Amino acid sequence: MSEKNRLVVVLPARNEEAFIEGTIKSVEKQTLKPEILLVVDDGSTDATAAIVRKHSWVKLLMKTDRGFRYRGAGVAVAVNQGVKEITRLAPDWAFLCKLDADIILPPDYFESLINLMNAPENRRLGIVSGVVKGEATNLEHPRGAARIYRRQCWEDIGGKLQEIHGWDTYTDLRARQFRWITRGIQEIEVIQRRPTAGREQSLSVAFQVGRMMYLLGYHPLVAFARGIKLLRKNPLATIILILSNALSRFSRGLRILPKDYYQYVNQEQKARITQLIVKLLGGRRG
Repeated sequence: MSEKNRLVVVLPARNEEAFIEGTIKSVEKQTLKPEILLVVDDGSTDATAAIVRKHSWVKLLMKTDRGFRYRGAGVAVAVNQGVKEITRLAPDWAFLCKLDADIILPPDYFESLINLMNAPENRRLGIVSGVVKGEATNLEHPRGAARIYRRQCWEDIGGKLQEIHGWDTYTDLRARQFRWITRGIQEIEVIQRRPTAGREQSLSVAFQVGRMMYLLGYHPLVAFARGIKLLRKNPLATIILILSNALSRFSRGLRILPKDYYQYVNQEQKARITQLIVKLLGGRRG
């Protein structure tokens, strides 16, 4: 593997015996093989680790069982521990893929995306992914389930994931703050075999998203618009999201991210809201 293509993969997994074999095989079939695939077993109580050990070329990092699945933040903790270990094993990696345990990749996934990132015109492409087959995608927001980070972008955003619910959205916004481009590539599809939290639209997810949007510095109008978007699917989830976001504003302690990040998000979202208002007014006049 050439120096500019040195790819490492971190795959956090907790009780993934039903899925992880297929994901490992899809990595094994890649036309551009990663230098290392490291599975971080996040305290599995099933056969996940045993399945991984059947593949001698795959590295395994075992973590102690915390006793429960820690949605969002737990993934970030596992990935950070994995990146620390994988950097010890391959200190000169150029690209990092964070991969979920229920993903099936097309055989040319790594090769296509890294060739794209290595193109001279894409030197500011910092985070990239394919899209999940059958799901609508915001192409500014690469899918957290199968995203690739350029090394310099990873270091600019702090050299780790923020250990919070919503780490992927924060990562994209922080990268754009440093003038990196984040993209989902519509023409490249992956298969995700388990529904994402966003598709479940459960009331607990709505509550978490409301708090997350405050933590990430979202403007109240953006949070309100997100809630309204849920209205047709689950009216009660809409109410919970909006109330959760509003109540979070009474707890200033939730704002734990860097001050310069909040300043950036505030400016970016005000600019987008202004553009939307101008567009709406322009459409009415027309």
